[in-house]
Amino acid sequence: MVAFAHHDSDPDYQAAYDHYRSTKKTFDRVNERYEVERHKLQRRFDIKSASNAREVERLQVEVDVTFKALANLERQKTGFIDRILHVMRMRLTAYQSANLRARRQRPSGPSLFRRGENRRRGHAHPRRVRHHSR
Repeated sequence: MVAFAHHDSDPDYQAAYDHYRSTKKTFDRVNERYEVERHKLQRRFDIKSASNAREVERLQVEVDVTFKALANLERQKTGFIDRILHVMRMRLTAYQSANLRARRQRPSGPSLFRRGENRRRGHAHPRRVRHHSR
C-alpha cells in the first residue's frame, strides 16, 4: 500500500528503505565515533607539532648564538695572531737594527778571523798545524 501511495512499482521498496535508514543510522554512529577519535588524534598531533616547532625555534636560537660566539672567537684569534706577528716583527727589526749598528762599529765576523786586530791586542796569530804523514 505504501508502495502504491508512493507510486513505486517495487513492493519491496519499504523493506529496502527501512534497511537503508537503519544502515544509515549505524553508519552515522560509526562515523561520529570516527570523527571523535580523529579529532582527539588531530589535537594530540597539533600539540606535539607545536611543541616540536617551539623546540626547533629554541635550537635555532642556540645555533645562532653559537655561530655568533664562534665568529667572535675567530675575530679574537685574528687579533691575537696580528698582535703576536706585530711583536715578532718589532723584535726582529730591533735585532736587525742592533746587528747593523754592531757591524758598523766593528768589523764583521769573529775576532779569530781578524788577523790585524789580534796582533794589535797582543794576541799571537793562531798557528797552522801540519799533519805529517809517515
